Amino acid sequence: MKTKEETSKLLQPVEMTFVEGGIFRMSENSVSNPKSLLQKVTLNDFKISKYPIIFSQYITFLNAISASEDGSYHGIKYIDMDDSCCAVDYRYGSFHFTGSCDAFTADCPLEKVTWHGADAFARWVGGRLPTEAEWEFAARGGNQSKGYLFSGSNKVNDVAWNPGNSGVHTHAVGGRQRNELGLYDMSGNVWEWCADWYDSLYYANSSKKNPKGPSFGLYRVMRGRACYFCDVNHCRVDSRGYSDPALGDAYYGFRVVYDIN
Repeated sequence: MKTKEETSKLLQPVEMTFVEGGIFRMSENSVSNPKSLLQKVTLNDFKISKYPIIFSQYITFLNAISASEDGSYHGIKYIDMDDSCCAVDYRYGSFHFTGSCDAFTADCPLEKVTWHGADAFARWVGGRLPTEAEWEFAARGGNQSKGYLFSGSNKVNDVAWNPGNSGVHTHAVGGRQRNELGLYDMSGNVWEWCADWYDSLYYANSSKKNPKGPSFGLYRVMRGRACYFCDVNHCRVDSRGYSDPALGDAYYGFRVVYDIN
């Protein structure tokens, strides 16, 4: 396996955006209880990727770590290549982008990645997955938030590829308007894995400073909502989701966070 230094020249850079820490009110679930606001949450500064990780970046990672041809690594599934719509193929000794039913170009957001595969990539580039609180704070626009329902606008079509405008497939990242922090696709396009285990009531009783989620659980948190299978209200910045961390389903993607030391 190549070292990080050897592969750094091959990896398309992960563009990062600085997020100044602050205090905000974190919502419980916009769909089942749209007026529910929990106690204030305080976060430190961090950096988050400007876009979701795209296929070309993840394929570089799979080749660099010499992942198994089925998309697993040491027996742990990183990406679901058994799915007939997976846009990643293994041939002639390496992984390649092939296009699929859902993603037509390699700069579309990665799909069908498991939580384990997302976490491994984030650590490989020296970062980590965002906590749920960090994700929501960034999606809201951080300290520059204007209080929009969606990430950057009250009009979902301005900022999100969703069931009403996507044509039932993902689109290249950055194709909609950015939010107040200059982040793209935090509403719509793909679901995004977060670091936290899921607990529907966690934020009612958690530490209010840099909460990291429960210490254990069955499911991992997902945010952002996908361009398909979801009502547009699910694209709101405060809407929560979750899934089995071993599942790499359609429209499952992620982005990366770096701590500020």
